[in-house]
Amino acid sequence: MKHIEIFDSFLTDVVDLNSTRLSQLESRSETLIAVVEKGGWKPPISEWLRHGSWAHQTIIKPVDQGEFDADLVLLVQPVEGWSAKDYIDKLYALLSEHGTYSGKVARSSHCVTINYANDCKVDIAPCVVADGDTRVCNRNTDDFESTRPKEFTEWLIQINGYLGRDLFRKVTRLLKYLRDIKTRFTCSSVLLTTLLAKEVRQGDANSTEFVDVPTALRTLVGRLDLWLQERPAKPSVLNPHLSSEDFAAAWSEDQYKTFRENFHRYRQWIDEAFDETDESESLSKWQRVFGDDFGKKEATEAGRAVEKAFIEVKKAMGWGLQSDDPVELVKSYGVVAIPSGFEKKPYIEQPRRRFGMREDFIDQNIHVTLHEGLRTPSLGTVVSGTPLRGGKFLCFRVFTKTGSPLQPTQWLVDWRVTNTGSIAANSDCLRGRIEDCEADLSRWEALAYRGIHFVEAFAIEKRRDRILAKTRPFYVVIE
Repeated sequence: MKHIEIFDSFLTDVVDLNSTRLSQLESRSETLIAVVEKGGWKPPISEWLRHGSWAHQTIIKPVDQGEFDADLVLLVQPVEGWSAKDYIDKLYALLSEHGTYSGKVARSSHCVTINYANDCKVDIAPCVVADGDTRVCNRNTDDFESTRPKEFTEWLIQINGYLGRDLFRKVTRLLKYLRDIKTRFTCSSVLLTTLLAKEVRQGDANSTEFVDVPTALRTLVGRLDLWLQERPAKPSVLNPHLSSEDFAAAWSEDQYKTFRENFHRYRQWIDEAFDETDESESLSKWQRVFGDDFGKKEATEAGRAVEKAFIEVKKAMGWGLQSDDPVELVKSYGVVAIPSGFEKKPYIEQPRRRFGMREDFIDQNIHVTLHEGLRTPSLGTVVSGTPLRGGKFLCFRVFTKTGSPLQPTQWLVDWRVTNTGSIAANSDCLRGRIEDCEADLSRWEALAYRGIHFVEAFAIEKRRDRILAKTRPFYVVIE
């Protein structure tokens, strides 16, 4: 499923750099430009250009809430007698001596950097325009290198226009976010953006493959994956306006191989999430791609809104209980009050392994015991749906049909513990993730949040590393 509205809110709330920080960046850049222009720096200034993700409008919020980078290109006329490093060194000296930037300035091979503590960095790259050529200064080699920052940005604007509705920029931001949260591959922003841009064709805006963000994402990722799979060795990725500039030059063969393999995996995950027809499972599969923050707001609301489904059951059964509280309904009428499909929550994680189902060898009912504290003696067994007071602990185990426990030498058990209701949601503890087992394959859980929750187990044969059985949900009702 597409989840178009969730993609829109995910971009706005999680991926995109917020408007406050963008406005602050604008203000800081204006101040920085004024300081350079009034500071007596010798080269005649022709033009200031935004560059990189800022100019391309593909800048994203740092996933670790740390600093983001923004680039400025400073086009200047040549100064007689200056070598390449002079442009950087003298700009560095000017800013270092200015009271506003003292202690905040650094320099590297191609730029001077202003570090705004715990917020952002602004790189200024001086470029000399002479004899019809634009050349960036390399301080390390003391050479000038041809560059085309203005033309490259104009090309990306054209590419974005081919698709319309900022679809290219949105897809690029999503994939940069994917890169940053997964950290599975190395790929610079300019390289990733160029690879994607080369897969856009004039006239794509009229295609059904670009009707919305998730469809455009699937299309571009699919096209790029096909291109990568046809190239097992590292290819060149040239600047379309400067054939001598290969954006892939910094990639090693191993880095390219890692990128190619992981990109192929993410393409498969995106296809699976897009094609999934069950709403809850589709959202879970999109979360496998983009992490738990994808659809988190919507999933939390779904976790809170359990009462409506219980009220529908109450009406259908003609029950006279005045309370519409799910806990009270289950206390009065038992698990028959739990609505059909109650376990299909949008925040539930799908199992990590493939299924090879064989349900004849395990008891599909989880065996549960009540305990005063963690790993204390048992107070007795508990039946699914039994109302329980908070503060105690439950221990969950899986047994074979003959009544013996699974052997840890041959088996693993993945547990899925899912909470529902406003109390768990307000505590940011709806969970629904796949959890590891103890050494004896059991799972211990505290009775913490009032509401109706459920636990499921997946029995995994170690030799085949496949799920061979899944238990029925065990309903935990906390008063």
